[in-house]
Amino acid sequence: MYTAVHSGLLGDVPVIDAVKRIRDAGFDRAELNGERLPWTGPHVDPSTPPDIRRALVDLGPYHALAAHHRDFGHPDPQVRRQALVWTRGMVELAADLGIDFVHVIPGENASVDGSLAALAEAVEFGQRHGITVALEAIVNQALATTADVEMALAAIPNLRVNFDASHLHVHDHDTADSARRLGPWVDHIAVKDARGVPEDFAFTAYGAGEIDFDAILTELRKFGFDGGLSLEHESHWFDGDTRSADEVLAEAKVVLDELISRHGSQAHVH
Repeated sequence: MYTAVHSGLLGDVPVIDAVKRIRDAGFDRAELNGERLPWTGPHVDPSTPPDIRRALVDLGPYHALAAHHRDFGHPDPQVRRQALVWTRGMVELAADLGIDFVHVIPGENASVDGSLAALAEAVEFGQRHGITVALEAIVNQALATTADVEMALAAIPNLRVNFDASHLHVHDHDTADSARRLGPWVDHIAVKDARGVPEDFAFTAYGAGEIDFDAILTELRKFGFDGGLSLEHESHWFDGDTRSADEVLAEAKVVLDELISRHGSQAHVH
């Protein structure tokens, strides 16, 4: 297993500087943010120029590329098509950067049928480029629960899972059970704590929420999980966290190292 950080934490600096700060803080890899978040824009997108792409290649390898588009699973095929054109551009960007894992979300403006259609096309396009496409369930979106993810996995061959316990916890409240059910398809983990219910929730600093990450890793290691643990910091927006980015990085490095140390023994594959 290895440590990583989602670059949205450093959205106020250019992507090259963000990656260097993550690596300088001792993390093994960066996860590149391609999503427009409430507090920052994307670090990369399909228009990222060749010189930046070349510089990023030199700073690799990377954990993943977060390719989240609000219209990915839109019920209108024409609107969804525009989002899929962008998603294909992100898959091609990942291939350029040597990133083999891209994760997507249902989208804020999605339907279940639209999300499944978009996922099927994105996974097939990713396969042609040697890229794994994974689903991340999102609170209050069309695919939000463990059961929703299981349904998508059953419907779409070669789909994988980016396991973000924070979203699953808000809906299901038993993320160890989620890990047990989704474990065979999980390649990467987002480390972000949470509390609450869909009508009233917060993403918190690690340890300030209700998620038992040790229980999650215990279950996933049974399936041979040996991927990345990527800190995703959103508690400044959702929970009034006032720590600086450097403080978050320093504390997260300790937390992730300790998690890996506790669960780094040989996994027992089912």
